[in-house]
Amino acid sequence: MKPCGKGLLKYQHTDSALRYLPIVDDIRSSGQKNKILEIGAGGLGIYPYLGEKIYAVDVSFDSIRNDQVLMVSSNAQTLPFKDKTFDIVIAVDMLEHIPPLLRMNVIRELLRVAIKKVYIAFPSGPYAEAHDRKYHQYYMSKKGTSFHFFEEHLEYGLPDKAFVEERIMEAAKNMGRRVKISKSNNVNILLRNLLMFLWINNYNTIYHYTMVLCSIRRWLNMGKCYRSIFVVQFDGQ
Repeated sequence: MKPCGKGLLKYQHTDSALRYLPIVDDIRSSGQKNKILEIGAGGLGIYPYLGEKIYAVDVSFDSIRNDQVLMVSSNAQTLPFKDKTFDIVIAVDMLEHIPPLLRMNVIRELLRVAIKKVYIAFPSGPYAEAHDRKYHQYYMSKKGTSFHFFEEHLEYGLPDKAFVEERIMEAAKNMGRRVKISKSNNVNILLRNLLMFLWINNYNTIYHYTMVLCSIRRWLNMGKCYRSIFVVQFDGQ
């Protein structure tokens, strides 16, 4: 993993790094400077791993602030930007927090404001669903309360990969744009189990050392995986 400066190291952790770094690798492979928007960034989003200025959209932001992250308060269904404003648009582990009836609107907005590429990463499939159910119960047994991310995953249901692909193609067609979609799996479910176990039990020192796994991350996306990453590239780009 290419570091983004010592000041950002404290904001990097394994679970987040493993879902962002494949996207970082692809963005950097072009060698071009891009205007980047992330939806559902929370505070820093991809910035600690990319190290480039980004625009970040969320309904609310945490206390972390950085002058390279330009925050815009908005929901994902009606983005306050003109068509084709950003070279790259990113949505990582966001779609599963949107009610199913609104997901088409979100996908359409992601494509509408993008010029070159859209990255959509989301947990999907029976292994991810079983994982979330298991750790929702485990979190409650350890903490005496529920964790809102797990709650929303179970309440809304995880996005279906075929549904997402169909909605991307439909949205692009309605805009008169042609796209190519590439898909990859992300984070083996056994590794995800380990990371959640360490995090819930506050084994922070051990968790910290799992960052070394990022150096072999391509080998960690095999077998039964928790997440899918869709890369939507517009024809001519």
